[in-house]
Amino acid sequence: PVCMCVQRWRPQRSYRRVIIATVVAVAACLASSAGPAASFQFRPNVIVGAYRHRCFSPRPLLPSKPLLVRASLPTPDGTFSESADSLIASARHSLDQNDTDAAFALLARAHGVNANAPGLLPAFEDVLRTRIRLYDEAIDRLGLGSLLLERECFGEAVVEFQAALQNGDDLDGPSKDRAASSLFRARAAICDWKDYDRDSSALVQAVRSSLESNQLPSVHPYEALMWPCLSIQDAGRIGAQYGGRAMTAVDANLPLPSLSPRGSRLQSTGRIRVGYLSNDFTGRHPLGYLMQDVFRFHDAAKYDVFVYSLMEYDNSPEIKKIRQAATGGWRDLLGSAYDAAEVIRADELDVLVDMTIYNGPSVEAEILAHRTAPIQISHEGFPATCGSPPLIDYLVCDDITVPQLLRQYYSESLLYMPHTFFANSHRFLPTQSDDEDDLPSRSAHGLPENGFVFCAHHRSDKIDPITFRSWLRALKRAPSSYLWVMRACDEM
Repeated sequence: PVCMCVQRWRPQRSYRRVIIATVVAVAACLASSAGPAASFQFRPNVIVGAYRHRCFSPRPLLPSKPLLVRASLPTPDGTFSESADSLIASARHSLDQNDTDAAFALLARAHGVNANAPGLLPAFEDVLRTRIRLYDEAIDRLGLGSLLLERECFGEAVVEFQAALQNGDDLDGPSKDRAASSLFRARAAICDWKDYDRDSSALVQAVRSSLESNQLPSVHPYEALMWPCLSIQDAGRIGAQYGGRAMTAVDANLPLPSLSPRGSRLQSTGRIRVGYLSNDFTGRHPLGYLMQDVFRFHDAAKYDVFVYSLMEYDNSPEIKKIRQAATGGWRDLLGSAYDAAEVIRADELDVLVDMTIYNGPSVEAEILAHRTAPIQISHEGFPATCGSPPLIDYLVCDDITVPQLLRQYYSESLLYMPHTFFANSHRFLPTQSDDEDDLPSRSAHGLPENGFVFCAHHRSDKIDPITFRSWLRALKRAPSSYLWVMRACDEM
């Protein structure tokens, strides 16, 4: 977004400080990331739209008082460093005078100091709402809708995205594509299917427009799997774009050393070193529960098991079991992709199994782009093609997830399991209790005391009208049965 601002900026002197402050903020974010190939996590869905509204002609500001609030704090050596809190306070002061440009520039700097500062996102929201009240530009509607979507205020986000598209003559092509995909995303989150066919058509058009222009689509690879309006070919091309981004992020000027030969060690020890990489080794994600019993079943006489977590160890019961089964070692990888790749390379793996790929942060795909093992496999968390052969060699699947007629759309070699690729530690389901009072009652959840209950306790945006109609047909064929879904919010 900064580059686009520079290319399209109209050079009025009084506004140069805005773009300079923006560039400085982004540079500060980049500089704060450790390692030569550090990932840059920037909350794009929230900030990009707001940055890009500066590409248009600035308007005269309402009369305002001079900005007197200091946005810096003294350091021990006597110099001054900016504080996110003080920058936000300064932005609030500018906003009180309707100086939205100055307020936004200060918030951009605050984001560079601390992207998670309390009050930062509400301040961005207030700036965008003020600009909409003063100017009502589509790009500000898009920025506000993105921020509301991040905060899971789905109904309000729908209103903003619709307004952006209806009054979007000043939006460029990528912005319109982003508004269309964001509108679909917000409506899917609350199962709002009133205009499903029209929204689906707009989404497909937006995605294919981005792909044809070789741009990163605003639809995530995992979303491409969930939404049936996008074909398996679309999903593969989206994955290829994200894989290309990961390859580009690898710093060619600082290459890792070549993989050392494994043959001599394997012949002398007879042991295979296998590592598992994921961002979801946490008790807060289903992967930890599903996989908790898998690792201990490796034959200790043949395998050394390494586990690489992109999350801090949370001491949950499921993750404790996984950590205990990591005979080779447990590694917390909390730095850059380059640093993580060095750690994995040092363990001299024979096989690296990635559990999430694009479902994790961008650093995960970048680690795979560094080729940290001779063989890299995708399993469990992302049952689709990554679309980028340099990242993944093999995909573990089954005949249901990858029917034979779809094999041509996968860039990986496919490892078919005889029944299902999906691991599930079902033996630990809480089916019994010594104290019957500890068991949750049906009535406590609003369920009838009798009858079979079908459960869909997953994200609501995974439900679509076609799937839901098939569920209703199943209910009709099963007398006294009920469907229990997880409510995303009151608007669902």
